[in-house]
This record gives sequence, C-alpha cells and structure tokens, in this order.
Amino acid sequence: MIVRFLFCVGILILATVTPVWVLVPFVVVYLFRYTAYELLILAFLFDGFYGMELAFFVPVYTLSTLIMLIIAEWVKPLISVYNQ
Repeated sequence: MIVRFLFCVGILILATVTPVWVLVPFVVVYLFRYTAYELLILAFLFDGFYGMELAFFVPVYTLSTLIMLIIAEWVKPLISVYNQ
C-alpha cells in the first residue's frame, strides 16, 4: 500500500515538473499495475489548474486519462495469467 501511495505521489510530482512525454510511461505502468481511478481525479485537478486555458475549454488531461483507463481495464484480463 505504501508503494502505491509513493508511486502516485511520484506521478503527481512528475506531472508538475516534467513534460508530458516523460510522464506517460509512468502513468501507463501505474494503470496496468493498479486500479488507477485516482489518476482520473488528478487529471481533473490538472485540467482545472493547467489544461483548460490551453485546449479551448476541453478537458484534455481528463479525457486522455479516461481513455487510457478504459483501455487498461479492458486489456488487463487479456494479458494477465491467472493461476487456478
């Protein structure tokens, strides 16, 4: 649990100080490793603070995170190996 919290805080720090292309691989790993609904809340907050004035009032971070979350939740069962 502490690793997940630290990973989420690390993503939050990276989101504020690095370009998006550096952040995306960490977000993808986080999406596939955990159920990452909290990233949607973080994306919404970032849209409110940074993104809305850049994209003509379209919540780009929220929409892209939602799409990545849906794809990750759809692909997880396909690539997982279950032991029964």
